[in-house]
Amino acid sequence: MALLSGAAFAQEGDAPAADAAKTIAIEGKDGKTIQAEVISADDDSVKIRRADGKEFDLPFARLSDAGIAAVKKVIAEKEAETARLKAEEEEDKKPGVRVKVPDEPKSPDELTEKVVVKKGETVIARFAEAPDGLARPKIVKEAPEDRPYLKIEFKDGEPLIAAITSTAPKTLKVRCLARNKGETTYNEITILPLKSATPGFESWTDPIEEIVIFDFGYLE
Repeated sequence: MALLSGAAFAQEGDAPAADAAKTIAIEGKDGKTIQAEVISADDDSVKIRRADGKEFDLPFARLSDAGIAAVKKVIAEKEAETARLKAEEEEDKKPGVRVKVPDEPKSPDELTEKVVVKKGETVIARFAEAPDGLARPKIVKEAPEDRPYLKIEFKDGEPLIAAITSTAPKTLKVRCLARNKGETTYNEITILPLKSATPGFESWTDPIEEIVIFDFGYLE
């Protein structure tokens, strides 16, 4: 019996194609294999998505031992990732605690919590709120609605300009390291206090390639 013989279509029409990076070879009892993305599974079958986007419920009874093992490995990885994200989400809900920073850091490697932005990049960093500032920065793709964040747009041009927007509930006083083009060393530069919801602008004539923002404390 063919691997997909009699399998029911779970989705028709313009279905999204399988993610090629996530497809695996699933072997049937007949020794034939199919390349597909594992979507989900229950006790009796696995839902897969082929390269053409078609989704099938494939009974485990039609898979070889190797096919079942391959599917269960993917499911275990999915469950572990879901658990990790849930734990991360729960951790994000906890109040933040600002970490101690060196008085005169010379490298980003000395900083536990930082936001690194290279020339030409736009970076959004989400934070947990601490009593005296912001903590636990995490780079995200979109500005969150339920967390304070910084959006840094490091624009290439003459002069170089960094537009920094903060949604912290209070004015922030941050520190910043900068690295010039062709250099490996960093020097601390001044960043003006960042008022909440009011974009701040910094400009430099030096050939800065990278800025590292750290020490996200409220202005006293």
